[in-house]
Amino acid sequence: MKRYVCTIIAVICSIFAIASNTITLSSVSGTPQTEVEVVVSLDNTDAITALEMVLPLGEHLSYVNGSATLATARSNGQLSAAQVGQDLRIYIYSLSLNAILGNTGELLTFRLLLGNEPANYALTPTVVLSNAQGTSIDGSVQAGNVTIQAPKLQIVNPQIDYGHIPIRATYTKNLQLKNVGNLPLTIE
Repeated sequence: MKRYVCTIIAVICSIFAIASNTITLSSVSGTPQTEVEVVVSLDNTDAITALEMVLPLGEHLSYVNGSATLATARSNGQLSAAQVGQDLRIYIYSLSLNAILGNTGELLTFRLLLGNEPANYALTPTVVLSNAQGTSIDGSVQAGNVTIQAPKLQIVNPQIDYGHIPIRATYTKNLQLKNVGNLPLTIE
């Protein structure tokens, strides 16, 4: 009996090890108010006919309308992309239920407009994959990252009070400045 149970567990584990579908988003960086291109790759062992991806962008990133393009080597359907609120929604589908071509490599690209706040922003989408029967297919996501590169000045004590100082007296106070950005800050 133990041997039978162990055999079944080994078969189930091998099935999950064989079938893997992974969506990978690239990591990019740029300066404020510039556009960057994000590459989405798909490595799949199952025949995938539809993909839905919802990517939270937050308030410091925005989708450049019309910039999403499906890679010609993988193209076998339609692509739709739009920003809804602070989410980027991307759909790939085939009306004739054709599977996405190939099993590895770039699937699509899209462009993001960067905001002004220097920081690292994770690109962690939720993804739904399905086959020709409309059944959901398991998949995993490897998140990307967007880095907005810029210095950012923070004044620790924004006011200096000299109080009452006698005429011709010398008095010194310090103004504390701090760079909370991710590029060097030069003050002249």
